[in-house]
Amino acid sequence: MDYIKDFITGISTIFNRLQNLGPAKQLFSFVSAYEDLRGYSVQESVQMTGGKFRDGQHISAVIFPLRTQLYPANARGLLQAIQQVEARKDIAIDRPFLRGQNLLSKEELKDLEDDRIPSYRVENFLNKYQHYCELAQKFRCDEKESFSTRDYIGGLYPDWHPLGFSQRHPSKDPCKPQPDPNYCVFADWNAAKATLMPQFGSRAFVVRNLQVERIPGRMLIDFEQPAHQLIPDIGLRADSSK
Repeated sequence: MDYIKDFITGISTIFNRLQNLGPAKQLFSFVSAYEDLRGYSVQESVQMTGGKFRDGQHISAVIFPLRTQLYPANARGLLQAIQQVEARKDIAIDRPFLRGQNLLSKEELKDLEDDRIPSYRVENFLNKYQHYCELAQKFRCDEKESFSTRDYIGGLYPDWHPLGFSQRHPSKDPCKPQPDPNYCVFADWNAAKATLMPQFGSRAFVVRNLQVERIPGRMLIDFEQPAHQLIPDIGLRADSSK
């Protein structure tokens, strides 16, 4: 998909030596928008992407122009990633979440075939958002079911919001003690801004769990003083001419 290299520059912040964007077993990992983090301190960036920072930690980050398929990590994009994992023939998915479960209507299945960028704007699937969100919540929160697919997709921690972003300081765990019945209700962005925007950290995306040394154009940076060092402006910009 040619648009991807112009759409976003990604950053993944991990505390240990980087070999892949996420743990080796994962097929998909969460990354953040570099443009949302550029200029912030590394410590702030970790918090903006839902991580926890402890004094004395070193932080490694990989910044790269994205030249592979990505899914904006709202509820819709997460379901697409789940579909991709469960369609694989080379891994054992003993307890699938979507495959064979009839959780999606024919209209929804058709909608999830579309991976063009406009299709991820919530207003373009507004009549489906609540159900997609409820499914995402079930995938994230249902402790009774050990869905095999969870092992292959990056962790859905409390900072992740199904609208597609990480939160700096989520007010509560969206799964405990009981899920909020209004959590997946969304009318429009104007109504959501008052409650969600103060906690906004950075946009979230799901990409293949790439091997760092094979990512073209990557920049790997080790920060020894994350509280004082900034995510640098390295001049990467989306190509607005297209």
